[in-house]
Amino acid sequence: MSPVTKVIVRVLVVEFYKQNAAFFGLILLVFFGFVRGEEHLAIGNFLASYPSALFFLYGLWLTYLVKILLFTGPAIFKLENQFLSNFSLMPLSVRLYSLLVTSWFLFLPATAYGVFLLYLAGTQGFWMSVISVIGAIAGFILIICILLYRKFSALPHEPAILQFLFATKYTRPATLYFAEHVLRNEPVLFFLTKAYSCLLIVGTALLYQTDEFDLRVFTTGILLAFSGNVALLNKYVIFYYHKLTLARNLPFSYGNIWLFHAIVSAVILIPESIFLLKYYPFPMNLFDVAGLVVFGSGIGMLIFSINLMKEANMEKMMVWMFWMIVVATFLILFSIHPLAIGLLALGVYSVVLKVRHYQFEFTE
Repeated sequence: MSPVTKVIVRVLVVEFYKQNAAFFGLILLVFFGFVRGEEHLAIGNFLASYPSALFFLYGLWLTYLVKILLFTGPAIFKLENQFLSNFSLMPLSVRLYSLLVTSWFLFLPATAYGVFLLYLAGTQGFWMSVISVIGAIAGFILIICILLYRKFSALPHEPAILQFLFATKYTRPATLYFAEHVLRNEPVLFFLTKAYSCLLIVGTALLYQTDEFDLRVFTTGILLAFSGNVALLNKYVIFYYHKLTLARNLPFSYGNIWLFHAIVSAVILIPESIFLLKYYPFPMNLFDVAGLVVFGSGIGMLIFSINLMKEANMEKMMVWMFWMIVVATFLILFSIHPLAIGLLALGVYSVVLKVRHYQFEFTE
């Protein structure tokens, strides 16, 4: 390993695993403390024998990819890492090698499970699965490498990636400010988040083509899909309470503030809502469909509330996110209708907003 590669690995890889030690410890506890070896083999054999089922795994890998990007982006521009600006002066071959090694190390946990699946698929002759897993691993590592290359080559004050022609011709309502902001400055995060959420909804709906399930399985899929917007909602809280500090000094009533955040969150969650309605796997039932839409929106607002309580700190939030998903799953398993869970989540959001709106303080 070259000296340049060692420096990049020390700055990004080592710090990534140090900061996420609790997250990986939780994953190890859940998947290797509660799941037996026979069950791991059964799940692995199922994934290996059905190449289409691998897309569920790829959805989880996509979530992990977003987690990597959320760490590496800010880490590169930290004050103590200013020396990394000289990285672009290195020969192209040195830069590409260093970033490929770094990307492989960052994606190592997913790669390790991919090797396990390759072993199972290869021993049983499922060559389509072998090709699919190899292509997915290579593709994810290549995506990380390309995005890291862009980050290292860019300057913090570089202009936004996307420029919209209508932005200079038409006045936008305030509820669309954040949507435009995130599309201009965080397009990769936005599209990866929406790809994960929408694919998860479609994948859960497709389960009903082969087996009989009740509403609880689909509701669980909706829970995980809408929870995937945690990074976008975190960005929104920072955008509103930090970059638009003036907004809290304007004479808005509590109802107006409540409605404003609800509309912005609804705009963020439009793709998931469309896919939910399009791929709803049961005979159309207005009460259940409305319940699922309210449930998904409630989950989004509950994540917004967690951001307010935890000062938009992603590290602290993930523990609360875990317990939120556990409690919601518990309620779903006991056949509590998603409409009731969604209304409960909106109630929690209302209380937290009332208490924390003027107390919230974002510290970088």
